[in-house]
Amino acid sequence: MLKLWNPEKPGEEAASFHAHELGVAAIAYSGDGQLLATCGGNGRVKVWNIGGTSPVQLVEFEGHGNKPASSVAFSADGKYVASGGGDTLVKVWSLQTRNELRSLRGHSDWVGSVAFSRDGRFIVSAGVDRSVKVWEYQGGETAANLGHTRGVSAVAVSGDGKWIASGSYDKSVRLWEVASGVEKYAFTGHTEEIQSLAFSPDSKLLISGAKDGFVRVWNVETGREARAIETKEKVPALVFSANGKKFVAWTHKDTGNNSLITLLTYETATGTPADTYTDRDRSVKCLAFTPDGEMSVTGDSSGSVRILLVAKHERFKGDIPTHSKALADVALTPDKKLLIAGDEDGDVKIFDLEKQIPEPLFEKAIPAHKNRLIGIAVGPDGSRFATVDTTGQIRVWETKTGKKVREWELRMPVGGLVFTPDGKHIVSANGNGTLYLLDLP
Repeated sequence: MLKLWNPEKPGEEAASFHAHELGVAAIAYSGDGQLLATCGGNGRVKVWNIGGTSPVQLVEFEGHGNKPASSVAFSADGKYVASGGGDTLVKVWSLQTRNELRSLRGHSDWVGSVAFSRDGRFIVSAGVDRSVKVWEYQGGETAANLGHTRGVSAVAVSGDGKWIASGSYDKSVRLWEVASGVEKYAFTGHTEEIQSLAFSPDSKLLISGAKDGFVRVWNVETGREARAIETKEKVPALVFSANGKKFVAWTHKDTGNNSLITLLTYETATGTPADTYTDRDRSVKCLAFTPDGEMSVTGDSSGSVRILLVAKHERFKGDIPTHSKALADVALTPDKKLLIAGDEDGDVKIFDLEKQIPEPLFEKAIPAHKNRLIGIAVGPDGSRFATVDTTGQIRVWETKTGKKVREWELRMPVGGLVFTPDGKHIVSANGNGTLYLLDLP
């Protein structure tokens, strides 16, 4: 229960109301005294209008997961709120757009206090880890316009590890500097949801594919669009060749009970079509490339996997029956020796492709999730892979043993996962419009 007291009449209660289910941990007033921010044991941050006869909740932010939020602060202009808590994160929220603008990662333990500088340029946080951190923060209208306004549907990390690209249901692509977490460019031009992203091997180009049937090529250094290529179908996957001279767009079209899958290869320098391959007569549910673009893999509704040598248009090992139910996602390790496949029930199997007839590594499937599996991502050396389900539960596994290494409960939809090139982090594309950089042991 939260109580407000009349400062002009000491001891007189002005209002009393239930603010959080698991108790109120901290409160903060806006500079004009009209707004009150609260946070509590349920991990939520709420902002109330207390200028009237009784408090009215204006907005509720969810982002600290199931960890308590224990500190909260207003910016001087009252447009932003910062919060910290048991998830070790400092989060910045916009009252104008009513979404999360930043997730600042650096503390190794509970964040006990947060505050804005008077000019709004910095946020200071103090943690149980005995550290005080000063974060440079772009306040004002510029900050309010940063970030996605809808869920993130695709994510990619540059080969040099300096950049993260995110694509969203808001139809935009955004480029972020990993070291600072600052947005460098916002790329616009697509007219529907972004489905796929890929960096060139030299990290100088970024390509994006969307449901609008276009592939767009962006210059990472200048922030300008190099060209737009119409494929006429949605583009759920993209990949550059190992030397970066070509890239492949994987287009998908549903044709009744089956799918029309087309691999379109383009010259990177000109956007000129270089090759086309079509696969049909299967109900394809998921697809992926190897990092060098030499192989593609698809999983279908019957539980079978088909691997293709892209340049040669040749099938590898024939169709591989991996599950008895529809597949949710598939992946190949970078060395092309192992196939990882998961069905919609959350059961994952790993197959040895060096055998003449591919065999599972383990006698039983890995029960990766109780809820529906939606994604698989493989680490840069293939020694680990990650899975995610519809609830936002992310788990990391050792490929050779099937042993679980780490897990997170994000409690929100996740549109994609990708490992950083050093294998030390996973980037998640989140349904609330944010990206998380998750640390690996």
